[in-house]
Amino acid sequence: VDAVKVGMVSKIETINVIADKLEQYKPHNVVIDPVMISKSGFDLLKPEAKDALISRLIPLATVLTPNLPEAEVITGMKIDNLSSMKEAGEKIYAMGAKNVFVKGGHLSDDATDILFDGKNIITLPGKRFNTKNTHGTGCTISSAIAANLAKGLSVEEAVKEAKRYITVAIEHSFSIGKGVGPTNHFYELYKKAGEKYMSVLDRAKNFCKQVYLDVHKAFDVTMDFLTLGCHSKCAAAKAMKAFKNVEICQKKVDDLSK
Repeated sequence: VDAVKVGMVSKIETINVIADKLEQYKPHNVVIDPVMISKSGFDLLKPEAKDALISRLIPLATVLTPNLPEAEVITGMKIDNLSSMKEAGEKIYAMGAKNVFVKGGHLSDDATDILFDGKNIITLPGKRFNTKNTHGTGCTISSAIAANLAKGLSVEEAVKEAKRYITVAIEHSFSIGKGVGPTNHFYELYKKAGEKYMSVLDRAKNFCKQVYLDVHKAFDVTMDFLTLGCHSKCAAAKAMKAFKNVEICQKKVDDLSK
């Protein structure tokens, strides 16, 4: 096995089984994302599970990828600047991880990360984007690191490429609904597809926009008829026609994408 990525594990039993199998099969690279705290600040692991993760999984990590709150739990220290991030990286390395990638997304300024391999501390500056759509960034970057290691990249190269990838995904993230939206994992693939794809996408978007306008226009007409005291049958027919366009919208988008 070229690489394994371990994400959130909430029970001691699960942690022990994973650790046992990693020790048994000895994959070439093990990336561990020590998911402990939710984006909203809630603990995701019981205290005893945290202890098991620290004692059993950290020593098996080729790369450990804590964010600042997780690094604080692991080290028991306050981390709020680059200096304390470097200190935390050294402390976590002493716990057995071969490489420690401390993510600085929770810093108040730029999103600078650090990578410590036991000898050198590599600072990885990052641009911060004004967006709330960062759902899944930690899971994504740790998975990207594992994929890059499986492709044969060095740890430093794998981390740098993963950071570049997630930065692009955040920059072009989606706004969906009212909550925290997802990053755009496939932006670069779509871009590589060329102008033909972008043309299809633009046509699909324009079609959907027209349907939206047709629906609202139909409602406006309906209200006009009701206000004038006229029979609303004609207006209802216009509204039904607009809604029929909504039903075929998805099919039209699918056809355009072929």
